[in-house]
Amino acid sequence: MELTSLSRQQNVRTNSQLAGLNPFIDEKGILRVGGRLKHSEMAYDMKHPIILPKNHSFTTIIINQVHLLNLHSSLSVTMTLLRQRYWIIHDWSSVKRVIHNCIKCYRFRKAACHQLMSNLPTSRITRATAFEKVGADFAGPFNIKSKLRCRTFTKSYLTLFICLTTKAVHLEKVDELSTEDFIATLRLPAIISSDNGTNFTGTKNKLCELYKLIQQLDHQNSVTLFCQSKEIHSTCFASSWRVVGIEYKVYQGYSE
Repeated sequence: MELTSLSRQQNVRTNSQLAGLNPFIDEKGILRVGGRLKHSEMAYDMKHPIILPKNHSFTTIIINQVHLLNLHSSLSVTMTLLRQRYWIIHDWSSVKRVIHNCIKCYRFRKAACHQLMSNLPTSRITRATAFEKVGADFAGPFNIKSKLRCRTFTKSYLTLFICLTTKAVHLEKVDELSTEDFIATLRLPAIISSDNGTNFTGTKNKLCELYKLIQQLDHQNSVTLFCQSKEIHSTCFASSWRVVGIEYKVYQGYSE
């Protein structure tokens, strides 16, 4: 009906869906949107987009082509790209129907599974003094100068101790990622949580050996006699080390 009226140089009916678009038929017989952009520098297709019906197979093919060429673009992106050349009547519902029927987009719209988090460990939710329960890790390397006017750089690392109760952070500088350097940074925490790094497991093994040595009666008697002779009152501190969920009892040292 609208094409007949326009081909006769007549205006479309006021109750038509094209009445507000000021449509016209170009020299190739294509129905386009009119407007006031005749003297604009934009492309001809952008100034006068091609009018397409809502429920037509050709409209579906055009929408599907734009959707696929732009790597399965979303609803808003597909509509924006279409409007650069086409004016689809009720384009929102047409584009939404095509994207909804896209098999690949349907697969990616599936709701992702959310893993149910386990309960927090006891060391995270019980009262404790600062740095009584810590998590340990290394950061680096960092290039530093040993002297102010030195041109050469040396690698250094940081040992991070994070308090599991207050989230406070304590940093210790170490020269290497070795077991000996990590042992030198320890400050008698009650629980240490770490990953399965060789320096952490090596520290655990050495401290376990020391703890077993301290538990021997002969060694305890010799230490007791030595302390009594020197009038030293010693106290043995034991800590637990948690490496990848396994807790170990390890000896930390003496305190005078």
